[in-house]
Amino acid sequence: MLGEVFKLAKQAGLGTGSLPSPLLLPSDPGVLGASGSLPRSSSDPESTAPPAGSPRSEKCSMRPNRKVLPPGEFTVPRGTGEHPQTLGRTRWGSQVVLLAGLVILGGCQPADPIREYTVEKPPAARKAAIPQRPTRQAEMPAPPSRTDPATDRILGAILPQGETTWFVKVQGPVDTTRVAVESFLRFVRGIDFADGKPSWTLPENWKEAENPEGKGRFATLAIPVENETLELTVTELKSPGNDVEGYLLANINRWRGQLQQPPYELDQLERATLPVKTESGQTAWLVNIEGWLPGSKPKAPAAPKLPFAYKVPDHWQVGALRTFQLAAWNVADGDRKATVTISTAGGDLVGNIQRWRDQVGLPRVDAAEVQQSIQDVKMGQATGKYVVLNVPEGKEQPQAILGVIVSALEEQWFFKMQGDAPLVKAEQENFESFVRSVQFP
Repeated sequence: MLGEVFKLAKQAGLGTGSLPSPLLLPSDPGVLGASGSLPRSSSDPESTAPPAGSPRSEKCSMRPNRKVLPPGEFTVPRGTGEHPQTLGRTRWGSQVVLLAGLVILGGCQPADPIREYTVEKPPAARKAAIPQRPTRQAEMPAPPSRTDPATDRILGAILPQGETTWFVKVQGPVDTTRVAVESFLRFVRGIDFADGKPSWTLPENWKEAENPEGKGRFATLAIPVENETLELTVTELKSPGNDVEGYLLANINRWRGQLQQPPYELDQLERATLPVKTESGQTAWLVNIEGWLPGSKPKAPAAPKLPFAYKVPDHWQVGALRTFQLAAWNVADGDRKATVTISTAGGDLVGNIQRWRDQVGLPRVDAAEVQQSIQDVKMGQATGKYVVLNVPEGKEQPQAILGVIVSALEEQWFFKMQGDAPLVKAEQENFESFVRSVQFP
């Protein structure tokens, strides 16, 4: 999630925009001829006509459905109402007709016989695969595994402008930069590129600062926040071409690497950025990254604020919260560890205790036996249901749970200690004192 940056941007009604769509590749050309038409079929009379000027063509060409008559003989065509008549027939004339017929037949000898050949069928042509754009991976070392709360933040905006891309960046402590989020958004929305270079109006109390030599910055601004001063930088880099998505991803991963966060894949780009429109109609891609600058010390979590009074042992250390947890403490003794948590959730009493039994490897029992294992514990004006769940001896790396479920303040509260069985047993008295210290009104 992009946290406060995206939330404020959306509440302000900023444009959402969208990532550029991938380029469409043209389809393969067809098999048409140079004229754009298909070749003639072999059944087309014009395609099978003999070539002009062929001697055999001249001797044998005749119009269909016509008779070749010898000189001196003709017939009156049918359909005129008269019977056909033969004129000038003589005996020698018949011989002339026979001789002429032989000459004509001799000139129209049958063509060469049809010859058959077997030709192997060529393999079917394979369609060329559409090339896929490779996902850009940032070349950076794997970040260290840290579970403590983030200490540093980068607020960024990326503004592509043709052959140049502009980068606006604020880096500083998480709590300090949180105060500057709103003014940072107003500043980015006010950037204008009327003359090819960015111009802006400074928010209240912001000041121009001197650019350090050798940094290649276009501008440096000072942002006073409480007792600190944040630095905002504006830089420009040459755009790589039409691959806007890949360029955005590469630079976001560069920033993520600076805060020891793992790189994003291309399909994660949409959730890593928030596109907004500036007042001049330009698109700016907002980025919010939280992590740890190299050498930053773990930040001690703040003591949890709860709607009731309580007291914890001094050697319990405030821990990082997980899903549904409202408070957490870590307890350690050498290699043995345990965690104490407070959370709220639903479910019935017996069902939740059965779930705890599953977590430590105990078999489920009937409801009556669960009820027999419950002890009452007073917690101010409320009464909690307390169970002790120990794994039988002999099991490798046994776990144990001390748990209290109490209904108060219109919620169902869970107070739980879970960890290595020997340590949980040693801390049982401290846990019970902690639970009794809780004062629900």
